[in-house]
Amino acid sequence: MGQPCSCCKQDAVRSSRRPSVAQAESYLGVFRVRLLRGRDLLGMDPGGNSDPYVKVAYANEQERSSMVRNTRSPTWDYSCRFLVTPSTQDMPVVLSVFDWDRVGKDDYIGSVEVSTAEVLARPMTPQALSLVLADLQGKHKGKYARLGELDVELTFMPKKEMEVVFWKGVCEHFDTNGSGAIDLLELSLMVAALQSPITKEELSTLYSEIDQSKDGKVSWSELKAWVESATGNLQRLTGSRDTICRVFLAADTAEEVGAALLDDGRLHPKESSAAIPGMTIMVRDRITGKSFEERIPSSIMVAMRLIYSPWSVRVADTQQVKRLLAHLTESQGRHYNDPRSKASIPEFVKYHKLNMAESLEPVETFVTFNEFFYRKLKPGARIIDESPVVSAADCRLSAFATITDATKIWIKGKDFTVSKLLGDIPDLAERYPSGSSVLIFRLSPQDYHRFHSPVTGTLGPNPREIPGS
Repeated sequence: MGQPCSCCKQDAVRSSRRPSVAQAESYLGVFRVRLLRGRDLLGMDPGGNSDPYVKVAYANEQERSSMVRNTRSPTWDYSCRFLVTPSTQDMPVVLSVFDWDRVGKDDYIGSVEVSTAEVLARPMTPQALSLVLADLQGKHKGKYARLGELDVELTFMPKKEMEVVFWKGVCEHFDTNGSGAIDLLELSLMVAALQSPITKEELSTLYSEIDQSKDGKVSWSELKAWVESATGNLQRLTGSRDTICRVFLAADTAEEVGAALLDDGRLHPKESSAAIPGMTIMVRDRITGKSFEERIPSSIMVAMRLIYSPWSVRVADTQQVKRLLAHLTESQGRHYNDPRSKASIPEFVKYHKLNMAESLEPVETFVTFNEFFYRKLKPGARIIDESPVVSAADCRLSAFATITDATKIWIKGKDFTVSKLLGDIPDLAERYPSGSSVLIFRLSPQDYHRFHSPVTGTLGPNPREIPGS
């Protein structure tokens, strides 16, 4: 079977419209459409196959799957979600299949209209359906007896269930010590990470309000009850009244909630990153004098919020903060190892203007975002200079003549030691006295993420792994 392609206009498209105030306050739940595969689709190309993709429409919104090249039996495994409100609950979902054409208008293959009544009547129960396509647009004039079939899975998650899953996911994500609840420090970290408008002075009072049992711990059910106790509490805690809606347009499970909540790119899939606070920094090239925008990975953005928020200064170096940052990084890594993360690849390529002609493998072959992120380059894509030492990576390179010079410039450089950097491995730090030079190869998200030996030599027989912190 053919597999999805992720380039040009055949990319999967996600809705750019945020929930309106009315939707955020009156929604009934989220309706999920999982498009599995197509079977025996009408061949529209001269060779007898098609390059099919599907438009999924519900109410006034429309999503689009990836395109699959040269097949009549594509596998998409693509999911999209829609908010269900009182005014849309009786509307059907319409799936329309098209054949992508490089030149000219795409060819219509067929459509099917599905009633959502049975799915909404059986919440949290996936409904697997095999749907026969019909010529609902009247394009074929009865020319073809069969247009093909689609296999889909439909699920409805009601508002009450969304709220339970949301608050469970939030607590699990910020529960750094595995206690099953949130303590005051963990709540402060959560507030900092979410860019909540809550002030340092309000934090202790807020914690006391939420901790109804007065046991010094906050459970997910206490968080949920506090938010529901007064209009505006959700916005007060998370900075937005539509937070839960937006999260469940990007996530399905408690484990996914935390990653979606902190990943502004998933909550605002089509917005410019410049419009999303804290997602970019300006970098100045010292040689050319030019400045350019650099997107910050969400895990780094959260770390910066934690370190520089007014109430986390006193705890920024504690083990608990370090555990949280490690937890957030690992969670993001799991998300990018999930096959569903490949939907983020096209937007990433477009935003960073990546030259995918350099990639050893075609972009459509990557199964996950991480596979794409550490992609190999074609031989010759990087010219190796004849100098004795070359850059070890695509990077922003900083060079210091001595370790002492470096620590004079770095913020918090007084705490730096070679021993700490090298993980306190016995005897290793002794090889590098304070007069040794320092080179820093900082990789930006858009850089080729592999490193190479900067000098000619042979790798030793026992390489050592030094964990970061």
